[in-house]
Amino acid sequence: MLREGFGREDPGRLQDDQALALFIESIAPQFAQWLEKGITGEASIASAVFDDVSARVARTIPAPVFPQPSVLILGRLWFLKEGDSPSKLFVLADGQKLPVSGDFISTYSLTKQWQEIAISRLQLEFGRCQPSYGRGSRGFAAALQRFRSLGVHEAEHLLLLAGSPMLLGHILPNHYNYLLQRASVRDLAVCAPLVTPLTLPRGVGTLRIFRREGRCWHQLSLAHGTCLGAAPETSGLQQIRDPVLRLAIFLRFAANRFALNGRFHEAEAT
Repeated sequence: MLREGFGREDPGRLQDDQALALFIESIAPQFAQWLEKGITGEASIASAVFDDVSARVARTIPAPVFPQPSVLILGRLWFLKEGDSPSKLFVLADGQKLPVSGDFISTYSLTKQWQEIAISRLQLEFGRCQPSYGRGSRGFAAALQRFRSLGVHEAEHLLLLAGSPMLLGHILPNHYNYLLQRASVRDLAVCAPLVTPLTLPRGVGTLRIFRREGRCWHQLSLAHGTCLGAAPETSGLQQIRDPVLRLAIFLRFAANRFALNGRFHEAEAT
């Protein structure tokens, strides 16, 4: 619900716990999944979690138990019995005559019993997979306290920076930066506001550069602003319906482009 409501909220009034929950529970894992498997379109981390859990459960769910011996006739498993019987229906197995008794179980009932077992196992496994880092957990409370103190939360390549509005950022790959005249090692990030309606940044000045200083990040003052040069092909991005994931992917492109160029604008001296 938070994710659906994001597009309608004023990001300037987005509470820090809401923004952090959105980042931890949705943005960061979806982006990590996209990096790992290249998921596009409407697919998300949920689909990957489901595939992983269902595959694991499939290896543990017992196969349906068929009555033995029995014979399948028109959707019913008829029980067979040994010995003589007045029944005119019988099965010959290894030279032995096995008459059909009057008892049976339908394949529908057998399938339903097996589905109940499978669903019960799935529910149990998904219950174990619930995020232990979500709101209300000790981990989230500690992360929220750090976020309020430092104004930043990092998750691998991505950053969430506190402010009004909140900023989503991507750390630049290691490179030599001509503006700083030194090597940059995970101490620069390109950021964009989480504003509504959320669109890909366009034009000079729509992207911001932040530099790590100790445990905090501060905006870097750029005389010429930022310029990515030739715009990337965005048709593939438009297929991703989640606007925040689309922005995170665009920021990855921008981070790679700035690192490759070693500068943020063509007017900067090299």
